[in-house]
Amino acid sequence: MTRYPKRGKGARWTVKELEAVPAEWVGDHLADGDGLTGEIRIQRGTMAVVWRYAYRMGDKVKRFYCGSWPERTLDEIRSARNKARADIKAGRNPSAVRDLEKAQVREAMAAESAAVTAAEEEATTDALSFQEMYKSWLESGVKRADGNTEVKRIVEKDVLPLIGDTPVRSIREKDIERVIRSIVGRGCNRLAEVTYQILGQMFHWAEKRQPWRKLLSEGNPVELVELGVLLADDYDPDNARERVLPPIEIVELQTRYRELEEQYLASDDKRKRKPPSKALQAVSWICLSTLCRIGELHLTEITHLDLREGTWFIPKANVKGRKSQKRDHLVFLSPFAVEHFETLVSLAGSSRWLLPSRDNDDAGVDQPMYKQAFTKQIKDRQAMFNGKPKARRASDNSLVLGKGQNGNWTPHDLRRTGSTIMESLGIDPNIIDRCQNHVIHTGKNRVRRHYQLYDYADEKQAAWAKLGDYLERLLSGAVAPAELQKRLTAKQLLAA
Repeated sequence: MTRYPKRGKGARWTVKELEAVPAEWVGDHLADGDGLTGEIRIQRGTMAVVWRYAYRMGDKVKRFYCGSWPERTLDEIRSARNKARADIKAGRNPSAVRDLEKAQVREAMAAESAAVTAAEEEATTDALSFQEMYKSWLESGVKRADGNTEVKRIVEKDVLPLIGDTPVRSIREKDIERVIRSIVGRGCNRLAEVTYQILGQMFHWAEKRQPWRKLLSEGNPVELVELGVLLADDYDPDNARERVLPPIEIVELQTRYRELEEQYLASDDKRKRKPPSKALQAVSWICLSTLCRIGELHLTEITHLDLREGTWFIPKANVKGRKSQKRDHLVFLSPFAVEHFETLVSLAGSSRWLLPSRDNDDAGVDQPMYKQAFTKQIKDRQAMFNGKPKARRASDNSLVLGKGQNGNWTPHDLRRTGSTIMESLGIDPNIIDRCQNHVIHTGKNRVRRHYQLYDYADEKQAAWAKLGDYLERLLSGAVAPAELQKRLTAKQLLAA
């Protein structure tokens, strides 16, 4: 049924009249004039009037939705009708016009939302800190042979405390300089140099990747730092370590080991500092006689040794270097080296490791000794070169050789000394490189790497035997005293 206002046809409905519509009218239609008709409905438990405008489009009658009262006011509903009527007069389909307007509104809202999201993301990106960039670099930008252990130790100890929370966008060369100066201030110039290199690699990686590239729009701050200006005046970054023990110091080292043991045994107070352990002494002589790296020795398992045959197998997993360049290494042991390996095997007990950790127990824990253990023990016994003593670590000068005139010595210096002795004994440098398991570079001639595969086993075995024989004679006193005064450099030492 179609119903009209109290004033009759042609009149318009008022709000009061609509509010007075009885429930019995649900389903009826209300005529408001000029083609506007409302249908009475119940929406969500409330009476409402849905208004539509009837118009002719071609030979069809169509209805245009103008709104629902009381959700929209009568004025808004009639304005919608008037706009639709104007569109029709202009030859436009009001429904199509509305759909277009809705689409435009949606697009505008989407654009606004996207702008807000972009602004929020930009604000988040702008706030990204150095620590977040460092974590991202660790995950996908760097892969060191040690699992990035050294990188983590350096950055987390010396860099993050100073600039970890600083936004990447705000980092300038002065921030990098502050990090380097703090390390140099402790007298650690080499560490400062390594830290500078790590930061350079990190920022170089970041420059090529978003979002970091955007944050570094003003350039790589590390490239603006003059490292040479920050390092101590007496530090030479290009000065590679060249410490070699001359024959007289090798003999002195043996004497020191023996005297320290004798002094300890003769002392009534056994609580005084113990002498260097049998293990440390054996490790020293093995590094010297095999040219091994101390890290390779720390990872040696008993099964890697065949002392009857005089061989030591070093799997490539234990070798220093890039994964693609590592290779297994077989060391032919001289009788001198075998003797000291036997000492370590006897000290290892039931452990699978040649150098077991002190922390191993009866609960099944069996781990190798910490790789820096012997290096630190040797360093602690050369206190005159170490600056301020470390807390809870005893230190003295019991292993200072040559009155310290040639500087301190390390296990790696023994490796260098052994190779230098080999050269002085007339051994081909190419064979020495192979004894040290160095990567043999063939330049652009890559074919040699794949087709020239001779292992030089006989030549290497002879080289190690010659070195061991020399050390036996040197330490037994068979080398002339005048020979002991010589500095050990290439081609200077003559076989006794």
